[in-house]
Amino acid sequence: MVALSMVLVFLLVLSRSESELDAKISSPGEATEWGDPDLSLLRSCKPAPSCKKCILSHPSCAWCKQLRVRVTLRPGEPQRLQVRFLRAEGYPVDLYYLMDLSYSMKDDLEFVRQLGHALLVRLQEVTQSVRIGFGSFVDKTVLPFVSTVPSKLRHPCPTRLEHCQPPFSFHHVLSLTGDAKAFEREVGRQSVSGNLDSPEGGFDAILQAALCQEQIGWRNVSRLLVFTSDDTFHTAGDGKLGGIFMPSDGHCHLDSNGLYSRSPEFDYPSVGQVAQALSAANIQPIFAVTSATLPVYQELSKLIPKSAVGELSENSSNVVQLIMDAYNSLSSTVTLEHSPLPPGVHISYESQCGGHEKRAGEPGDRGQCNHVRINQTVRASWNSCDPGRLGRLCECSESELSSPDLESGCRGPNGTGPLCSGKGRCQCGHCSCSGQSSGRLCECDDASCERHEGVLCGGTWGPVGEGRVQSGSPKGI
Repeated sequence: MVALSMVLVFLLVLSRSESELDAKISSPGEATEWGDPDLSLLRSCKPAPSCKKCILSHPSCAWCKQLRVRVTLRPGEPQRLQVRFLRAEGYPVDLYYLMDLSYSMKDDLEFVRQLGHALLVRLQEVTQSVRIGFGSFVDKTVLPFVSTVPSKLRHPCPTRLEHCQPPFSFHHVLSLTGDAKAFEREVGRQSVSGNLDSPEGGFDAILQAALCQEQIGWRNVSRLLVFTSDDTFHTAGDGKLGGIFMPSDGHCHLDSNGLYSRSPEFDYPSVGQVAQALSAANIQPIFAVTSATLPVYQELSKLIPKSAVGELSENSSNVVQLIMDAYNSLSSTVTLEHSPLPPGVHISYESQCGGHEKRAGEPGDRGQCNHVRINQTVRASWNSCDPGRLGRLCECSESELSSPDLESGCRGPNGTGPLCSGKGRCQCGHCSCSGQSSGRLCECDDASCERHEGVLCGGTWGPVGEGRVQSGSPKGI
């Protein structure tokens, strides 16, 4: 018999807390914008009459109710579990705006400087707790990505009549905050920069924004990263053009000024590294890009789970609506996920995404439901084997359950007697015992053994067969 503790991990694609039904609570004493830091956050999460009230009670609260399931699996015996999910409204949101500040984005920066208030107002239509932050990127400050002529490093823009800042890889400007004026003030201080080649260093910026969680100020809530650019991106291997051979080490390297200080030492990250870092941090990226690069980012989105892509107007004037459309798309997708499985255990999903129709999940589908509306309930279930398959390794079909060859493995050596001693079912040539029966042929039954003062075999002897005790055996054997 194999005992397997299975924890249901039900992922609402837009939310880390809802992907972990056992809510992770911040340590007591940690200051938040929600009130007194001396209050124990553990006491903040209490049972609530609705999902919405529970979520709004504290940004670290999810369901306020453990949904942990322990299942005892026997070889060859599938288990079927069912869960329900109700999409709640009002889940807190952290949004980090990551902007390309190469010279071609000059017009876009003028619009983004006025963006803070409008963005907060729109997001507050769907949640009462929203914070926004800001970061920017250009490219690595080595040839051939930027000009290393001293005068160009000081002023990389085409004309000296324009205010222009020196090039940089990634700059974390503003930590996540609910203050729209702070957003507009800090973004208003920014100016464009310049580089030489067309692809930008956006992957460096995304990776640092995902890895430097403390500096960015991510809460354990819905995390959005809005990436805006009008060009493509450098990826792993491109750094060799500048004599950079060391792969990205996957660590945070922001200095006291918020700059990615080791950019000249490490190559650009790969698509896989970026996808893994975003997934590990439960950050959903929204790529807001111009029409010329839209096909490239659409292909990139296929490689990064839980990402969205939208077309950015030439001056970014539609970015607020683009963000809202992407938010609604991401928040209406529900996906079941599970931890890595031990050998011999397989899981398949069946989802009922509203209505009466059930859909069996394809491999890798994870029981996904799209376009889930607020207050709509969806159901999903999973089996340890694909439909129609049984057995410890799912090696048998349902039609093979009672074949003579398989049944021989469920009888005694002489091939006579009832299957599984009459105390279980024969599945795929193995006995699946019922009740307190055990053994290869379910021949053992602890319930039949004598007890002394309520202890099986007096606590000294080991049960053997039906109603017999084995003498001379030390306790515990």
